[in-house]
Amino acid sequence: MTAAARPTPGSTAEELRIDRVSLIQYSGLSIHARVLNPPLGFLLGIKGTRGGEEFEAWGEAAVPGRVTAQTWRALHETAAELEGSTISLGTWAKQPRQHARFSPWWTKHRFSNRNAYRFANLLIESLALEVLDQTGILASQGWAVDVDEVAAQRRHLIKLPTKPTEAHRQRLHGLLGPTDEESDETRAPIYRVECTGNVDADLALLAHMADTDTLPAQRPTLWLTFTNPLATATAEAYVDKLSALQVSTPLTGRVIVEDVLPGRRPAQLVRLQKRADAALSHSEATLSIAARRDINSAAALKKLLRSGHIDVIVLDPNEWGSFTALRDAATSTKEASANVQVWLNGSGFGCVLTRRREAQLFASTAQLDGYCLDDTADKWSTFQPGWDPEKAIAPRVGPQQRIDLLQLAPKIDKYLSLPAAGPSKQPQANDFSSDFMPGLPTGMAKQWHLEMSAMQAGLSTRRLGRHLFLIEQAGREPVGFTESQPSTTSMASRAIAREKGITRALLDHHDLPIAPGFLHPAGDPDGAEKRALEMGFPLVVKPEGGSQGMGITTGINNVEQLRRAFEAVENSRYAGADLIIERHVTGADYRIIATPDEALAVIRRDNARVWGDGRRTIEELILEANTLRRRNPNLCRRLIDPDQHLFDTLEKQGYTIDEIPAADVEVELSTLANLSQGGTSTEVFEETHPTILDLAVRATRSLGLPFAGVDLLIPDHRVSVHDQSLTITEMNHNAAVLLRYPMYGPPRDVCEALVRQAGKRAGMDMTPRQETLNITVTITGHLADTGYGTWFAKAARALALNGSVREAGDTVSAHLHGEAMRVTGMLCLAHKGSKRSLPVEIHTQPTPSAPPRGFTIDR
Repeated sequence: MTAAARPTPGSTAEELRIDRVSLIQYSGLSIHARVLNPPLGFLLGIKGTRGGEEFEAWGEAAVPGRVTAQTWRALHETAAELEGSTISLGTWAKQPRQHARFSPWWTKHRFSNRNAYRFANLLIESLALEVLDQTGILASQGWAVDVDEVAAQRRHLIKLPTKPTEAHRQRLHGLLGPTDEESDETRAPIYRVECTGNVDADLALLAHMADTDTLPAQRPTLWLTFTNPLATATAEAYVDKLSALQVSTPLTGRVIVEDVLPGRRPAQLVRLQKRADAALSHSEATLSIAARRDINSAAALKKLLRSGHIDVIVLDPNEWGSFTALRDAATSTKEASANVQVWLNGSGFGCVLTRRREAQLFASTAQLDGYCLDDTADKWSTFQPGWDPEKAIAPRVGPQQRIDLLQLAPKIDKYLSLPAAGPSKQPQANDFSSDFMPGLPTGMAKQWHLEMSAMQAGLSTRRLGRHLFLIEQAGREPVGFTESQPSTTSMASRAIAREKGITRALLDHHDLPIAPGFLHPAGDPDGAEKRALEMGFPLVVKPEGGSQGMGITTGINNVEQLRRAFEAVENSRYAGADLIIERHVTGADYRIIATPDEALAVIRRDNARVWGDGRRTIEELILEANTLRRRNPNLCRRLIDPDQHLFDTLEKQGYTIDEIPAADVEVELSTLANLSQGGTSTEVFEETHPTILDLAVRATRSLGLPFAGVDLLIPDHRVSVHDQSLTITEMNHNAAVLLRYPMYGPPRDVCEALVRQAGKRAGMDMTPRQETLNITVTITGHLADTGYGTWFAKAARALALNGSVREAGDTVSAHLHGEAMRVTGMLCLAHKGSKRSLPVEIHTQPTPSAPPRGFTIDR
């Protein structure tokens, strides 16, 4: 992926031959439970040749969560059409009007359901415009290409509260007074106020905002929007009272009211504008009605303009599914009425390529009076303007591309590359994407899987915190789980497992295999170095109490590497910890989950790697590897994030990130077999020799733990411990129980075994495993007047659950029936709560009666 152009015979300057097509879906926001269907980013890229030189271009768009699946399908078909095609750019440039749109790649899907596929349309057009930009055709068609200085005017977002408190009023008081933005004399500030629709409450807060003794030199604009459109009578009352307020107590120089009515009502919008004009005919203040959602096509715009005059028309590329159609729209609007203000509404996300297209459109269209952008747009974290390529690990930002795909690697969601690779030796990865749910884009945390297993066993549960819940049954002592440890685990056993030095001593006392080594106190690197040299290389250095592979260095073969290993500990979050220095032992890395009675699962952990296909670069193979990890709840937050260690590992093998490995060649990306650093997991329980399983059981018993994760280095898990040399490297008392999600191999449900073991010891009666749950739920906390019940019902419907919910002050009761995974997912969302709520405790009980189909709110 280099910006340098190399001659390729057989191509003319007027033809663009497309050899490779890439389609990427990525997450650009930090998602939380309140966003049931988060927006996603899409990239469509082509590689080919033009005029004997390599050519590369990308288009980009952000897509609302409700249509991402449709968008992916449409773009998948488009990518298949593009691959191997040849575009005659010269012919197209001379006769651009013969095409339905500016894009030469307009397929049947773009017309059959334009509303559903408009975001796909927008992305395809973004790519087409990028091609035309690079080839100079865009400039010949009258488009501006030098738009680095074009900036949108920011709209500062203010959300009016449904039930305002005194604290709300204090924050809003005098907000329309002088601001720091007045240093920019050419632009008055714009405030986009998201209104509730409650006429009197909203207007009281707006008046409070305008209560100031000093008027700013540049009077701000109030841009009122509505999440839910109003009924016609309510909208008329809103406009009448807002006009009256402007006359009696002027809010500001100008007020714009956008999307106040449901769509497709142009005549009513015109009538609202006439009401406002009549009420303010003797005032200097203005009240403008704006249309945005009502106009998303040339026909809709024509109908609105025929209906009469409104003050403001907002052209939104996301609504139209096009950039280029907006040029004609702005022109036809001004021809119909020169007094109408035409604004370009920028994307709600900080997509660099989308911003460039918008800037080009604004700079190239004289009929556009303004270009506005909400100040929340930069929360989109991928490819934001202003990232410093000098600080990037491997910057490759050249004249033909503005995207560094390495930045995208830890955010990838889906990846398609055409032509598709042939058969590979890479093992088939498991796909657990069905366990992802609305509001839970990365699946449930490990504790919720334990709680699900308890409910599937017919037990009651009581959630008391993020990391703490109880399993209960009448007449029995409850059993608590903190993380994955039951309350039956003694504090002494937990402390022993946390202290690696004590663990080593106990394992050695029970004649269990450990690597030769020692524990050395922190703050004495010279002494540690001296003792290490006495033991001899190769060595391993790790911090006492460390986890997730942080601060660990393996394969140390000289003094310089040893000193760097000490520095790695100090630069990790375990700085100041004592050091454990051990002899480096070869072997594959395994974790065995065991109880004092039996082994439950065996996971082999391999270091991060990719398999070449003879077509794609290592960078592209990393993207594909991350898409496989995104389908796995245990690995989806542990994507391969290229760092200096990755580049060093490649260099030792003679590779660079841009090289194309031969087919079926394994390329290592890390020397550490750690899942948090891109490692893979393979379930091999059925293959493991019984003597190795027995060894893990003995190790767990020696520390007095009810269950443990036993980490070992084993040359071959299929061979007896008596016929090979193996080593226990660590004992983990709080091992991850999401081993039910191995990347390769058949999954084993560790959670069910642990819960049933704890319940059995407590004398609880348990049912056979239930795949469908039918439970009553009681939620307590700060819930009154927070909209919690309405939010709960919306989430339950999104999860396709049956049942009902009822609010009673700070207590909410619900009946849930559905698939066990989705019922538990609902409990997970319920614990996080709606925006203004604070759930404290969630109690569940099994119930025999199933609710009717659907989900209702009981009043």
